[in-house]
Amino acid sequence: MRRGAAWSLVPAAMAAALTLTPGPVASAESEHFQVRGEFEAEGEHHAGGRVVTMFSRVEAEMSLRARGLEPGEHLFLVLRDADGHDTVITGFAADDRGRARLRFRNPARSGHDLTFDFDPRDKRIVVEDDAGDVMSTGVPSGGPPVPGNACAAVNTGDVFLVDDGGAGKAKARFRREEDCDRDFRVEVEDVAVGTYEVCVAGQSFGTFQAANNGVQVEGELELDNDADQPGDRPFPASLPDPIGLSIEVRQGAGSPCTGTLFFSFTSFPDTP
Repeated sequence: MRRGAAWSLVPAAMAAALTLTPGPVASAESEHFQVRGEFEAEGEHHAGGRVVTMFSRVEAEMSLRARGLEPGEHLFLVLRDADGHDTVITGFAADDRGRARLRFRNPARSGHDLTFDFDPRDKRIVVEDDAGDVMSTGVPSGGPPVPGNACAAVNTGDVFLVDDGGAGKAKARFRREEDCDRDFRVEVEDVAVGTYEVCVAGQSFGTFQAANNGVQVEGELELDNDADQPGDRPFPASLPDPIGLSIEVRQGAGSPCTGTLFFSFTSFPDTP
């Protein structure tokens, strides 16, 4: 059982073993986001229900309903990111008919609405009971940011990395939009031909090849939520913003971030 997390008790219940099946979702360019799913009981449970998540740039709502539950059962609704980090959204208990209803809204419309102050996109919604049983579902990415959860815009501009003994030069740049889309690029030139790895705070962000284009040897790694240009790669939600973290360019090696260090930078400023 989870202890020490802040959670609110509401007169509702949910099955201990539920699986959410997401429905169609709007594209990332859409002004609206909507997911409809059905809860399905597993094992010996006989519960069922549904969940609906909808938001635009001005309002958000997520409602969850379940039936056929064990009266009085205590459960937790948890948001889990790609790194496995859990955030307890709320806790709740069964009503005397074994039914459940939770509703999150931003802005709230009534005193029964729970605060929708989290962003479920590209994460997992997990249901846990007191016995530790867990069922979860992934919420796809797409749509605008959840109201109240927009990001502060950042653009570091190009910053040259420190030469740690290798030939050539390297520079990095990070941009984050108000809709939380991110773009991180590291470029090298006049270096030796070969495989290079970008590491942020000791975590690998990927490798790239430096090749001779007939004029000079160059290469780059670019991670972008809108990876619509040749060579761009998606920016995984599991990777942190590089703001305030060390950046390294190393020689590619068998184990992540263990190759020879060629270039480094203490960090982009926390408030560029």
